[in-house]
Formats: sequence, C-alpha cells, structure tokens
Amino acid sequence: MIIILEPQKDAYVTNINTRENKGIEANSGNAATLDLFKLYNENKFANSWAIFQFSNSIEDGQVLVLKDANGVTKTFEFDNNDSVLNNNIAIVGSNNGNEASLIKAAIEAESDFAINAYVDSNNTLVLKQKKSGSSGDTSFTLPTNMTHSYNLSSFARIDYSACLVKFDISNFKSEWITLSDAGALQGSFENLQAEIVLKDVNTGITKPKEFRVEALKMLKDFDEGIGKDTIYFSDKGPCNFTNLDSSTNNIWEIPGIITQADADSISSDFYVEKGNEDIVLNVTDYIKQQLVNTTDKGFLIKLTNEFLFNNKSYFAKRLGSRHLTNKKLVPELRIKINDSSYHIPISSFNKIRFLNNNESFYLFNKVNGQLSNFANPAGLDTLKFKITNKDNDTDLITPVDASSNITNLRGQQLSGIFKATVNVSKFEDNISSLIKNNKLEANYVWYWTDDGTNIKTVKTQRVDFVISETQESFDFENLISVIKIDENFISSDNSVTSLKVYFTDTRKEFDAVKVPYELPSENLGNVHYQIYDVETNKVIVDYDNSATLMFFDGEKYVFDVFIPKIFKDRRINFKFKYKDIVTDNEKYIFNEKYSVRII
Repeated sequence: MIIILEPQKDAYVTNINTRENKGIEANSGNAATLDLFKLYNENKFANSWAIFQFSNSIEDGQVLVLKDANGVTKTFEFDNNDSVLNNNIAIVGSNNGNEASLIKAAIEAESDFAINAYVDSNNTLVLKQKKSGSSGDTSFTLPTNMTHSYNLSSFARIDYSACLVKFDISNFKSEWITLSDAGALQGSFENLQAEIVLKDVNTGITKPKEFRVEALKMLKDFDEGIGKDTIYFSDKGPCNFTNLDSSTNNIWEIPGIITQADADSISSDFYVEKGNEDIVLNVTDYIKQQLVNTTDKGFLIKLTNEFLFNNKSYFAKRLGSRHLTNKKLVPELRIKINDSSYHIPISSFNKIRFLNNNESFYLFNKVNGQLSNFANPAGLDTLKFKITNKDNDTDLITPVDASSNITNLRGQQLSGIFKATVNVSKFEDNISSLIKNNKLEANYVWYWTDDGTNIKTVKTQRVDFVISETQESFDFENLISVIKIDENFISSDNSVTSLKVYFTDTRKEFDAVKVPYELPSENLGNVHYQIYDVETNKVIVDYDNSATLMFFDGEKYVFDVFIPKIFKDRRINFKFKYKDIVTDNEKYIFNEKYSVRII
C-alpha cells in the first residue's frame, strides 16, 4: 500500500533582486508554484558574492587578495604579530578554527573597502560586494587551506531559490504507527520506503535540465505566509530568505545563504535529466527517524552545491504547490509499505493446498461480531494443529503448536486468531501410500491439549493436498479481470478501501450460471497493481515491487488502497502486472471499459 500525504505548508525563498525589491524580504507562501532556479551572472541588480570554507588552519605569511566593485584591491596576510607586513593588512589571532571571524574583522576594519563579510557558526565565510552589477565580478587570490565552494575563481552574481515543504508527520504517526516497547517501528512500517514527489508544471518551451537537486532537513520552523507575487517579489513578510517566521529566533544565520545551522543533509538527491520530469527524492531514513522521535520541521529542496556554484544558469524548474486548484499537481510524501504479507485469508472456499509446500491455516474466534481471545478448557493450555488421514484416525504429521502472535500491518497484536504452518511431504511412506490421482485426501484438526494425553477438539475439516498444478492451471489464453469493491464506492477521505480481483480465463469452461466474481480466480503468482487517471491517462500510483503487491487467498486477489483527499473527483482504473512463469516475460491485464469515480 502507498499512503500519500499532502503538505501542511509550502513556499519558496530566494535571494534574487529586482529593480524595486529585494527577494530576501519577499514571501511566496500562497503562490501556485514552487520555483526552483539558479542564475549565474545574469542579473544586473544582483550583488556578487563568494563563500569560503577552511580545511585546516592558515599558516603565517599566507595572503588573501580581494578586489571590490570599485576597483580597490587589498591584500590580507595572516600573522600572529599585530603589525603590517610588506605593506599588507595583518590578520592577527590564534588562527585555530576561527579563521572566518579573523578575516571578517580585518575586512570590516577597512572603511574604504566595499565588501561586506559574514560568518556562520561553522566557520564559513561569505563575502558580498556592496555594489551591484558586473563590476563586482572580481577575482581573488586564496591562501593555502582556504577554498571557494567548487572552485569558482571569482565573485559571482548567483541568484537562486530553495523550496520549503512541510508534511504532517506527527499526525501520520499517531494514526498509523505503533512502536515496540523498545521504541522501534513495527509491522509493515519496519521496512517502509518514503519519497517526496514534486510535480513539474512547466508549460514553456525552455526547461532547465541536466542538474541535480537535493533534500535537506530544516532545523528551524517556518511560516507559510500569504504572498503570491513571484514576478516582482513585492509581497513582504515571512517566510523569506531573512526571516523564517515572525519569531526572532527563526532567522537564516546569514540572510540569503543556506548554512548548516539552517538545514542539514539527509543524503537524498535527484538528477533532472530532461527538464520536464517530476522530482522524486528518497527520504526513507529520515522519515523512519521522525516516526520514532518526531522533531520534523520540514524539508528544504535546492540545487546541490556542485550545480549551485558552477557557471551555468538553470531557470526555472516550476513545481506545483499545495495552493494549486488542480490537486493532481500538489507535492506528495509517499509512504510505501508491503502490506500483502499481513492479509489473512478469511473466506477462501477453493484454496488449493500443495504437498512439500509451506501451507498456513487460521483459526478464528468470533463472538458477537468481534474477534475475541480464546478460552481454553480447564487444565489444557496448548492449542495444536495436525493433519490426519481422511478417516481422521491416523496422524500424518507431527502436530505443531499454534501461534497467537498475529499482528496487523501496524504491528498491533490481533485477538482471537491462531495460525499454524505445516509442510506435508509427499516422500514420507505414510503419506505417499495415500496419494491417489496426484492428490492426498486428508483432514486438519485444531485441538487443545496439555502433554498430549488430554485432548479437546476444536475443529476438524476436510482438506486435500495436491502434488502440483497441472498445465491447464497456468496455461492462460484470454484472461479478464473483475474488480469488486467491498464498500461499493471509493471515498477520498484519507482512508483505506479494500478491493478484490478475480482473474478469469474466458476460454475455460465454467458453469454458465456463475457470474465472474463467483468463480475462483486463476493463481497468477505475484501480481502488482497500477492506478491511472482515466481522464488524463496518467499514472497516479505506479507499480512497486513491494507496496503494490497483491495477496492471493486461494479464491481471489486482495489489496488495500489508500485514497487521499487530493484524489477527489478523479475517475480511476487499474492495470495488473504478472510474470509468465515459463518465459519470465511481464504480462498485463486490464479492462479498458472499467472505471470508478472517487467521491
């Protein structure tokens, strides 16, 4: 199953300047798109800047040569003595992990120098020309152990944006997650996969391509805001690239720059190759951490530094925001779980059992419409399961203990269900002698006991085991799918709808009075489903190796579908995929005439 969350809030921030406005003060929280872009030396209203990092301390005598937009050049020399060496400006201090602060202080002391200096808490130095335009695109000379990000050799006018998006992970956790006593994820969520999907809404001919974006985790809260102007950036207020919200604590450490104090890596990136594709970011590890200990403040999506600090422009990758009228294009957080192994067969009238195969049997205790814990007979504390001959007077296998450790997909213990799994071997003498026409006629027996002497039988029922399927069982000629929905409709209320599917070979002979879904489905092995929008023919839930795997209960295929509110009013259909067991080719089944409206 794939659980889809829409954002609580989203926006984008930018450092771009226009003729009249500063982008770092602008809000776009109510805009229809999330614009992801980067401009290199294209904006005459922008101020050139550079960002520097330090690998080790800088030795005495090393120099930093800078030129401002007015043509003034100054040389700064590192020295432990408070003096000017060779007419250079001394940068004095211990020079041990505080290089950025020392350089900042030296630059600020030069009153005739038109460069501003900024320092973050990770000893990163940002230098910005005070004068806008190309005159600030000056080169510099760096000392040893000081590097400019990705080796740009000059100041540059880099205008860029970053998308902010927040999903309600806390509410999802309260509705879906059950933690173990040790605080770990349980059930199908133990091996969940999670991804952010940002939908491309570009309609222009030119689309930026061949760049990589990454997801970072926000370390500070942000307000969405109500700004809409993404042309002139005239709407002021948080969140913007100066203030994330109205709180004085939630500000960017350096306005217009993303530092490690603002966001941190979660090792997720995506390469935009063609320009019109959706952005899909794997955030599995981060989501797992948040479901155990929710501290999530949202995601930040931007170009990776490799592309942010190169000499190319990428304008503009437009992605749908949550404010779009067309809800098909809003951002999504997709939680993928393999729930097929948590389905329990309840009404399988035609389950075929096989020799030399693990076969599971279930015992249910339903009282007044509810599953209730079993009341074992006095003195008998063990429920066992066995296979006997058809006359029920000889045990064919060693009895096995029944297990009550049955959980749902959330990892919650289920009451009133026992399970036993057996493997009946056709090679045992007492069994092989009973096999007639490739079939063993037998019974299964549930019973309470203590040490094996006292026995109280709970249930006995006929069961047959066959050696293998015949060729007719997997030689399909004309399969059709018949879909049955328990609720007879699909509601878009963030709930789960159960579906049953029967795959019927129309070339086979069946009783003419039976309608298709009264016939047992063919067993096709592993079958996966896909959901597509009938009106647009676009896939909205694609095949996934684990999350769209259907469960075969012996009579039919069963799967659950999570329907989010953003699917409302869509008309959908299903396609099914399985593998031919002989050729290993993938085959597809779907009924083009079928569709169902989500209300």
